[in-house]
This record gives sequence, C-alpha cells and structure tokens, in this order.
Amino acid sequence: MMIFYRIIVFCVFTIFVLNAVAQSSTDIYLMDINLQDYNLNYKNLSNITDRTGYDNQPHFSADGNHLLFSSIRKNNQSDIYKYDIASGETTQITDTKEESEYSPTYFDKEKYISLVQQDWDKTQHLMSIEVKRNKKKIMLSRERQIGYHVWLSKKDIALFIVGEPHKLAKAKKKGKKAIVIDQKIGSALQKVPNKKAVAYQFFEDSTQCQIKEFIIRKRASKPVCNCFEDAVSFVYLKNGNIISGIGNKLYMFDKKRAAKGWILIADFSNIEDFDFYRIAINQQETQMALVVNRKK
Repeated sequence: MMIFYRIIVFCVFTIFVLNAVAQSSTDIYLMDINLQDYNLNYKNLSNITDRTGYDNQPHFSADGNHLLFSSIRKNNQSDIYKYDIASGETTQITDTKEESEYSPTYFDKEKYISLVQQDWDKTQHLMSIEVKRNKKKIMLSRERQIGYHVWLSKKDIALFIVGEPHKLAKAKKKGKKAIVIDQKIGSALQKVPNKKAVAYQFFEDSTQCQIKEFIIRKRASKPVCNCFEDAVSFVYLKNGNIISGIGNKLYMFDKKRAAKGWILIADFSNIEDFDFYRIAINQQETQMALVVNRKK
C-alpha cells in the first residue's frame, strides 16, 4: 500500500509539473449505460479520441449532449476540446502556445468553463473562460498550485492543492485565497448530490484509504467507505451511491446497504487492453466516459 500511495502522489503531481511530452497516452471511451439493481448494462462502447497522445478529464454538459476534455495535440501543450455526441465532431475550445489547460468544468449555467491552467513557470491557476467570447480570467489569484477542482454551488468551490501532502481546500467564487480543510488526499473530487458537500479520497496512513464527505455548513468531514487500493477515480449517482473502477471492472457502493461493501456491477475483462483509471457519468445517468491507458 505504501508503494501505491507514493505512486498516486507521484502521478498526480507529474500531470501538472512535468513537460507535456512525459504525459501517458490515453483514450476516452464513451458508452450508453443502464443501471438496474447491481448490474450495469452497457452498449455502443466507442473510442471517441482513438489516437496516440494524451486525451483525458472528460466532463459532460448538463444536457448530456457533449463533453469537454483536455488533449495534447500540438506544441506539447494541453488545450480544451469539445466532443459532440450526436455528430461525433470534435472542436477546439482553447489554443494557447505557452500555457496548458486541464480539468475543464462548466459553471454558471454553462456560460463559463473553469479550468486549471499550468503556466510556463509551472504555477497552476484556476481560470474561467466566458464561452461566447472565449475570454479568459484568473480566479483565486493567490492560489498558485491548484491541481483539480469541483463546484459545490454557484459560489463555492472545492480544490485539490498540490503539495506534500496534497491538501483539500474550499474557496468562494470571487475570493482570492482558499481555506485548507483537510490533507493527505487523493486527486478525485466529487460533489455530493443534494448537499453542499465534497467527497474525496483520504489517506489516513500508508495502509488505509477512505472516501470522506466534507459538509460545508457543518465544517466537518465524515467517512463514507473504504477505497479500493488501486482505484484512483469515483463518481456519485443521484441517489448517493458511489461507482468506482479498478483496472477493467466497475463496482458500486450502496450507502443503504453498506455492509455489502463494494459490489461488482460491470466486467470488461473480455476486452483486450481495456485498463481504465478515470470515469465520468452524465447527469441523466445514461452515458459514461472511461479514460483508458492506450497500449498500442
């Protein structure tokens, strides 16, 4: 477990601080899903990027018609792209020469996109882009090592702060500085449905990983369940249940039946070289995106 924890710390850090040529080659797969009890049925599994290079961090639009993602395609810089699900067309959103953009996320009724920008000096800022005018603006100007973020409300943001150890922080949309609320965390951040709360991975020590929820109003965290040792990503369903993945399998944690632990809901082991590590689901819970390590 100690080895795995160090690997997580290293991988998360290198996503943002190493030259883009060191990025691994990944593809984004999209599939239709239908979750019934503890079975996730899927169909129309397709590779929507299918190229050698870095394609990662998918984020669905609210209506589920398209998704944003980060991609390195020229100048060894990461830019933001949009994939239209109906037409299969991909369009470029940002085109920067010296900066790289990661973790695109819609906010404010999708009038804006928030993202993490890595500058030439390796600082990492949270930025916003006005969609119609493609105008970029810095957010939280005093924070210079932001790795990931998630919106908890119209005004509240949860942040993954890169460091030793990595920290969980909260901030206001119009603020300049974030407030640290926990540390020793993993890279996955999720908004908890129907609550102003963030779910995250917490590493108590080198032998134990938990998913915890920090509730903004109560200013306190509570443990939800243990993490899989090899699971880096997880998503919440509208009913509060959690889906996580290891290698080529998906599992679900049912909060109302916690004693069952993690339950296998989908197995992709019949697909060659289908080792995924990041998952995203649309709000309608009808489609899922999987980031897969490209083998060939």
